[in-house]
Amino acid sequence: MGQAKKHSNFIGKEYGWTGKLWAIRSKPKPIVDRAHQLRAFHYILNHVREGAWVWDFRDGISVTESPGTAVPGLS
Repeated sequence: MGQAKKHSNFIGKEYGWTGKLWAIRSKPKPIVDRAHQLRAFHYILNHVREGAWVWDFRDGISVTESPGTAVPGLS
């Protein structure tokens, strides 16, 4: 997980990201069953309320608003 975070942070900086990308000491856990999967899915989607840009696969591939304009921290 550390390599994925490091790489995504590097790419974000290349595209102008200036804010936080990852929570401190996040604890990824393997999904154990369908109920856990759904709780995790909704937990992630609820971060929009805190100002996060979250893509939902149900909205399709095209994104109507780019993270650069949707999230503070991107220029």
